[in-house]
Amino acid sequence: MASPGSQPSPSQPSGGGSGSIDPAVSEPGPISFTPKWTADEYIRAIAHHSQQTNENTLYPGDIYKPLAQDLKRGPVAPEAKNPVPDGFAWLVSPGHQAPPTADDQENQRQSEGFSDVESCIEALRNNIEASHPQVLFLRGCLPPGWVSSIGAFCDVDPELFRWFTRYAERAEDGCYFGSAPLAMSSIFCFTFFTIVNTHQRKPQLAADVHSAEAALESVQAELRTWGRGRTPGESIVRKFYELDELHWVMEQEMAISIFEIGKTWMAIACTDAGQDFTHGPPRHPLGATLVPIIQYRSKCALESGVIPKMGGNTQSLAAFPERYGRYLDWASATSDRFPALSEVFRLSAFSRKQLLNLLKRKIIAETDQLQDGFRNWRMKLLILIFRRRRLEKLTLANLLYYRDILQDQVTDLSQMLLLTNGENRIFHNSASRPPATAHNALDMDDVHSLLQDLHSQARSLAEKCSYGMTVISNNSMLEESQRAIQQAKQVTKLTLVAFVYLPFTFTAGFFGMNLRELEASKISLWVYFVISIPLTIISVVFFLWNPSSMDLIRYTLQKAKRGMGYYYGRLRDYLIPV
Repeated sequence: MASPGSQPSPSQPSGGGSGSIDPAVSEPGPISFTPKWTADEYIRAIAHHSQQTNENTLYPGDIYKPLAQDLKRGPVAPEAKNPVPDGFAWLVSPGHQAPPTADDQENQRQSEGFSDVESCIEALRNNIEASHPQVLFLRGCLPPGWVSSIGAFCDVDPELFRWFTRYAERAEDGCYFGSAPLAMSSIFCFTFFTIVNTHQRKPQLAADVHSAEAALESVQAELRTWGRGRTPGESIVRKFYELDELHWVMEQEMAISIFEIGKTWMAIACTDAGQDFTHGPPRHPLGATLVPIIQYRSKCALESGVIPKMGGNTQSLAAFPERYGRYLDWASATSDRFPALSEVFRLSAFSRKQLLNLLKRKIIAETDQLQDGFRNWRMKLLILIFRRRRLEKLTLANLLYYRDILQDQVTDLSQMLLLTNGENRIFHNSASRPPATAHNALDMDDVHSLLQDLHSQARSLAEKCSYGMTVISNNSMLEESQRAIQQAKQVTKLTLVAFVYLPFTFTAGFFGMNLRELEASKISLWVYFVISIPLTIISVVFFLWNPSSMDLIRYTLQKAKRGMGYYYGRLRDYLIPV
């Protein structure tokens, strides 16, 4: 997630758009745009930077080696085997004229999908020369040819592609940077969550913990491999959470770079949601349902005029590019970048809202599960005897798992709150901040309020998880303490019995020794008891002897002595007059 950073002036764009402009052309008319780079020069520049070390520069390029290798290698297979799917690149612009369709007249007029990079670049050039702002979505796994061609034509900061394609790197390769590069540029990263409903209502107690963990690791490995398939347009899954048998959650990202180009601005958005998940891994041929991301806008329920045809199980994030820009004020977006990101902020925020609501249900179910068992102990006595400890361990593990997810949410939402702060200047394209329109200010306030609500909810749920874990741990410790006390009492009883029988055993052993004195004398039976009973009394007294009792006796005697001295003095004064 990006955070505030310095913004370039119109004459010195950053992050892209360094093409030359014909100075002979006047401002209102069309301009002539010439890209700064060719595709080969763009690849060569990244490759050269990836070879830089800390011996000759303050900016070594080690982290760009995977990207440079991919760009130099080019496509992994002929285009016939891995064709770019239709609509892989989706261009949205107020001045774009695309052939209208019967399904969506208004949207198709301002947006169009491309599967050929040359056609896409030609459309980009037309909008740049006409000074029309535009947003280009690249969906799913990026073909190297598209990265080099689009990056060279628009002079895109390679950090956008490096950050987006880090899923293909080894785990140790991503330790150099977290969000630091994004915090110092005009690149923004948004996270989205898609809930998957499996429609399986098998009780959680019936699932073995170890088999569930093994199944989760298998599913995660499968989806990660699927995301690295390198087939153009294939969807990517960053993280995969299996909350229980009924619900899974997929985490995906969208990286957006906004920069000035020519006399206008444009944005390139790389999104993980590419190919429809109904064509997903063979292990999950969607008997599961992708829950749509439900959003709210004032009176949106009164705007639908027709009933659409029943569609398939489409993912909300995958359908977002086709729906983007319908409520965007392109004129105000020229001076204020927030309107261009407003819809992205909203979709990300509402996806988090659904995730938090789902986690809230899961947390309540986990805590109530134990409470119900304690309330109905007569009816569930056998379950509590045989499964209580297993149930507590499972609940503790689940709450810890949920808390880790919630803590990540708190961190991400804190960064998003910094972005939507009204005093933040990162969304403006020049150092002199223009007066924001009332609509844009209100829209940013709405998003900021929504994020504040989500931040509070995430913190509250994380605290609830911690409290539940503390209660379970305290109950376990209390149980162990009570068990230890019972064992101590049993040991005390056993020791007391031993002290009672020990003198008798000692006496019997003594008289049973083969001694001449004992053989010659005839000892009666009562002698055995006369000796054993006093020894038993002495042993029990020593066993029950408490040093604190001795202190109490000593204190009592001292107090009695002082009292006797006082009365003795009074009596002496009475008997011996002065």
